Amino acid sequence: MQLAPRPIEPMDRWQRTVTSGSFSLLLPPSLDKRDVRGIDSIVGEYSSRRARLNFDYGLYSNTFEFEGQANYSDSLVSVDDKPARLIRYSKVVDAERSYTSAIHIPGLFFGPLGEESLSVWVDCPIQPDCLFMERALLSIDIDDDALARRAALLNGQRTTDN
Repeated sequence: MQLAPRPIEPMDRWQRTVTSGSFSLLLPPSLDKRDVRGIDSIVGEYSSRRARLNFDYGLYSNTFEFEGQANYSDSLVSVDDKPARLIRYSKVVDAERSYTSAIHIPGLFFGPLGEESLSVWVDCPIQPDCLFMERALLSIDIDDDALARRAALLNGQRTTDN
């Protein structure tokens, strides 16, 4: 009988990480921040040998419409009291299977250019690590005050911060 791999780190060692000023989430200390740049959105990446977590906040964040992928599932969940989708699938990359778990939170902000959404996903070489890392996805905390300040600024209103 093969035992499941040891979890990435116990949850009590995870730390709340502010990722973009608009949201935060709990991350294990083994994930290192990587330097990535977005074209038209706020993006970020944290990675270790066992997991790579990415986020994309903006008009064109990934909606994960991958029904054709192996092991695809899509369910409605609540993240920080907001409706969200939890998506899981697997794929083969360079002859190796990779597993993905993702959260998509639509309609966090409605600006002059349209609806901004948040997508956060984790890719792992083994499925138990991805399932364990879903705890990070479900720990997302949206900074509603930051979104309100952004809306006020885009509407030309002064806020208490400016």
